[in-house]
Amino acid sequence: MLAIGLLLAEPVGAAPRTDVVVLLNGDRLTGEVKELEHGKLKLKTDNMDTLYVQWDKVANLQSTQRLEVELANGVRYFGSAEATTESRRLLLKDHADSVPVDLAIVDVLAIYPIDQGRRLAILDGYLTAGYSFKKANSLQDFVFTGGLSTTQEKRQWSLDASAAVTTQNGSNDTQRFDVTGQHRRFLPNQLFWQGTLEFESNDELGLALRTSLGGAIGRYLKQTSHQEWSAYAGVNLTSEHDTGEENQRNIEGLLGTQYALYHYDSPERTLSAEANVLPSLTQSGRVRLGAKVRLRFEIVKDFFFEISMYGIHDNKPGVDAASNSDYGTETSLGYSF
Repeated sequence: MLAIGLLLAEPVGAAPRTDVVVLLNGDRLTGEVKELEHGKLKLKTDNMDTLYVQWDKVANLQSTQRLEVELANGVRYFGSAEATTESRRLLLKDHADSVPVDLAIVDVLAIYPIDQGRRLAILDGYLTAGYSFKKANSLQDFVFTGGLSTTQEKRQWSLDASAAVTTQNGSNDTQRFDVTGQHRRFLPNQLFWQGTLEFESNDELGLALRTSLGGAIGRYLKQTSHQEWSAYAGVNLTSEHDTGEENQRNIEGLLGTQYALYHYDSPERTLSAEANVLPSLTQSGRVRLGAKVRLRFEIVKDFFFEISMYGIHDNKPGVDAASNSDYGTETSLGYSF
């Protein structure tokens, strides 16, 4: 995953690095605007490599590239960023004979370069690993996670994977893994369609393998440069192979929400949370619950320390399940690219 990310992270053709970012303190940075997401402007320079500039510290932006600019209310504008003497304003002009659009920088949620009518895809990714050991009972925990994601004009996709293994003298090893692919199609008025394909296994719940294919419609309830909150509802089709039982197929309802908070003053910190309720529509009385929270602290550039918490509940697990719930906390070190 890391090798693929490094190969695809930059587009083959690069724009001239003549974009100018003026900071509130008067400093001027020259480079190539790559994107603005979650309150950070990514600027590739010739002499200082790639810089990440906090958007609330920017006074003006000038770019000869054709940009897609998204406001917090979901409205999008296109054009190059013209020079202006007004602080905290973005002057966008799409054609030579068009009237410039004057936007307040505080209202700008995201900026992406456009090439031949399409947004340039920038691939983001992360890898983490964690380990713990207790001498008293020789208990060892191994945790690995990784993910890739990208956002374009009308869609967003992501792939996330996690695996955890626990070993202990005198006991059988236990494992848990989850691989989730998600695709979102953006609609007007901050609405979106969402499709999800997930593979998961959990020895604690007696689950050998569950395959889930789901669809939902959702809405962004809040989008700013520092936070994002969405909610969605839909249906899941699942095929389950519980330990000691035959495959079972099930149709579930889906109610969920996701929240993310970004804080880019040093040290950088990010918080993400997700919660889902899945009542069965074909298995009377069965309800599954899932929640996870992830908190990251930057150590040095691109390296971070992570604390995560998860909780899973199934009121009707497999016959060989040790419990109807599984929860815990995990710590790890990670790298983002």
